[in-house]
Amino acid sequence: MLAPKLKVVSAKGGKNPVYNSVKRFSLEGLSDLIRVLMENVDDAMFELSDKVKNDRERNLYMEAMREIRLKRDGIKKNFGHEMQRRFDAFITGDTATTEVDDEEELTLVELDDLEDSIAIENMISKARPRFEDDLFAISERLKLVLKTKQIDEDENPLDPKAICESFDKASELLDTDIQAKLIFYKLFDKYVMNNLGHFYQELNEFFVKKGVLPGFKP
Repeated sequence: MLAPKLKVVSAKGGKNPVYNSVKRFSLEGLSDLIRVLMENVDDAMFELSDKVKNDRERNLYMEAMREIRLKRDGIKKNFGHEMQRRFDAFITGDTATTEVDDEEELTLVELDDLEDSIAIENMISKARPRFEDDLFAISERLKLVLKTKQIDEDENPLDPKAICESFDKASELLDTDIQAKLIFYKLFDKYVMNNLGHFYQELNEFFVKKGVLPGFKP
């Protein structure tokens, strides 16, 4: 296993009022998307269960719905905390990624965790090219706000990776079968990831109102 690789970003955001206002705006916007997800879980689960033809699958949807209903407040809270942690770590340079040899990783990770990771990676790889222009504009504006020349997308708290991994971390509260959890991830993809475009557009407009690269177009 390789040693953790630190990726340090400009630490000038701690007392940066523009960055802090962007953080608040973003946390509120993402919280709204998570709220919409939770409001639609029950109906979506019922609708999905009606389409299956065997009791086992139907029970799987009902199990997922009950567990999410019990843990929804905790998931929302933990998602917000994880996103805030990423925003704070982004400007202090406390973030770190660990590179692991693929063959070794497969021997260490249980099958459920592997399925979980694949689902998260699929959402990230789908969202990044879809919102490429919006993300580029956000990155350029963050560079100006933080007075830095480079931003690593893997450490950017507004990148789909950060959002997906924060949701994955928050969903650790769920005590349920991996298949039920993957159903929840599909709903997250539908109600949160698919609607990031509007969130990103509003965020870029927020930057403009703060006077950050108002004439910039990707």
